[in-house]
Amino acid sequence: MREIEMLLRFLRYTTGLTALCWDGTDAMLEDIEKQYCFSRQAQPLLTASGLRMAFEQVKAGTLYETEDLLGIHCFFFQFQGKMVWVGPFVTEGWSEDGAAEERRLIGAGLLANYLLPYKLYYCSHCSLSQSGSVQIVTGAITALLPDVPPYTYHKLAGVLGHHIPEVFTGEDFDFDTAAYQIDLEKKFFTLVNEGQTEAALDLWSRMEQIPLSEQLGPHDLQRLIANTTGLRFLLRMVAEQSGVHPATAYAISLSYGQKLFSLRDRSGLKQITHDMIREFSTAVQAAHSRQYSPAVWNVINYLNLHIAQKTDMKQLATVADCGQDVLRQRFRAETGLTVAQYVARERCRNAENLLQQTDLPISEISAQVGYLDNNYFVKVFKRHAGETPTDYRARFRQQ
Repeated sequence: MREIEMLLRFLRYTTGLTALCWDGTDAMLEDIEKQYCFSRQAQPLLTASGLRMAFEQVKAGTLYETEDLLGIHCFFFQFQGKMVWVGPFVTEGWSEDGAAEERRLIGAGLLANYLLPYKLYYCSHCSLSQSGSVQIVTGAITALLPDVPPYTYHKLAGVLGHHIPEVFTGEDFDFDTAAYQIDLEKKFFTLVNEGQTEAALDLWSRMEQIPLSEQLGPHDLQRLIANTTGLRFLLRMVAEQSGVHPATAYAISLSYGQKLFSLRDRSGLKQITHDMIREFSTAVQAAHSRQYSPAVWNVINYLNLHIAQKTDMKQLATVADCGQDVLRQRFRAETGLTVAQYVARERCRNAENLLQQTDLPISEISAQVGYLDNNYFVKVFKRHAGETPTDYRARFRQQ
């Protein structure tokens, strides 16, 4: 087996990342862009043209690490004259309230309403220690090419070591305890299904006090994570059945899957589990508080996910699983707005955020929120806010 093949296999196995050797074609670079690029504007080095430009300027013996405006990292370097690309990955999990990520989106010139799609995208990546990942890559190169001088690289931090405890023990298993726990589990999922966050957390804390079986219960970190992963999927199912939009439930599930993947000891597992229960239960509570029918709620969620994109009634009727005329009537009756009015309102709200928080030109804001005709955007915005975008920005900054 050639060294390059051994390197790629080792990096894939140890990091869980994509590791490939560029064959010199645009097709491979275009595949990387199609699969991993969320925004060409914010991630130029995940576009085919950006990658080609970067690859053509690489110096031998140097490991390059990139971090784009959305917090996504990649490596690329030459190995025996071949260009190797490894990634993408993140170095920290999604924050609890998403505020940091929303600021990151706006800083990258993207709309705040892209937060949910961005969360789905961000949380689909492996979370790795920055210095640890550098050590893995450089260590693999050195092991395969021991006579080559060590590679240099741009970002270096202290190597992070993590101690993973081997085993913890529990009490003997008995079936009365098992029956009791099954009963508690049923009550727990009922509370989550009802959106009773605090009651669900209190009951979960009681369940955590039940002794673990030495034969049938989990004993090590990996089994604990596996159990928590099972809980994560069950909570996602309960949330969806309770009216939480599947995309929202999936995004929550992905974010905690990422945190579990990054876990190195038991100390943080309890907090992650409690945070996960709270977020799912809170989402259920929010779903219960809405005043919309399932058909209209599904359409609203779909529109919010695609607010800057063009949609038509045929698409929305499919989402709502009803006829177009029925959807028009239901939507207006429940929201007080037509679909077009709802889209205009949400786009103008997004424009307000960009006008307040960025210095982007009006024409660029117009395009970002979904209006390619800048003059038409100004008319729509003035109808919504009572003033032009320019006047709105000026008034806001005088306050």
